[in-house]
Amino acid sequence: NRISSLFSKHHVGGRNGHGGFPDISVLHGSLASTVYEADASCCPQIEAEQRSAGYGEVQIIPACVGLSGKTISFNLNFEPYTSSVLNLNPKYRNFYYDMGRFDYPYGCAMTPVRQVQMSTIGLDDIEDKFPIDFLSLDTQGSELQILKGAAASLANAAGVETEVSFRQIYDKSALFGEICAFLNSLGFEFIRFTNLTEDAPRTMPVLGRLNKMQSFGDALFLRVPDNSLLEGQKRKLIFAALAYGQIEYA
Repeated sequence: NRISSLFSKHHVGGRNGHGGFPDISVLHGSLASTVYEADASCCPQIEAEQRSAGYGEVQIIPACVGLSGKTISFNLNFEPYTSSVLNLNPKYRNFYYDMGRFDYPYGCAMTPVRQVQMSTIGLDDIEDKFPIDFLSLDTQGSELQILKGAAASLANAAGVETEVSFRQIYDKSALFGEICAFLNSLGFEFIRFTNLTEDAPRTMPVLGRLNKMQSFGDALFLRVPDNSLLEGQKRKLIFAALAYGQIEYA
């Protein structure tokens, strides 16, 4: 089976055409890449991007991933990369982060242009997907629901990189502690934040601003190594650790 010989990475929320995991182009031929995207209109572009990257296998799945059997309103926002099954928490409408040349205000970026009724499906219930060696999530607040719907699929996974929040910018979103506790229960441990974003309420002119609050970012979790791991699992865990520069963990 060719797929079993590849490192199979999965990414949920692939609108921009990228599929998570560090971009080590010289090794792409040894990776299988599966990308899930709720907005099906983006899937042809995503597939073209993924195939041009030279992955050993590519799989694009148009699906609103979460817990199976839910009917939700998916918000397609003014800034499409903020599109989510959740609404912006009104408390943070006046918050922004500094993009250097301009402010990025949440109240504008996260305003829905239209809503689409969708049915959600858990990763565990998507039968034709490749096995999951690594899962990355960029879904604007619905990460814990996706992880809960993927518990069985993650049984042999080496790691997870997920967007996490420290405040509920998206209304009713899970916070970092909840996600960390759930992944701990599945046998993963927190390694580090791979990036952090700072924001603040937009109340001061540019020359009056200084430090901001760390609100959200991405967190890396890797499988806890122990003697129960099969040889193939050990190799994939070592590869994932090395890809993130975690040489001593590897």
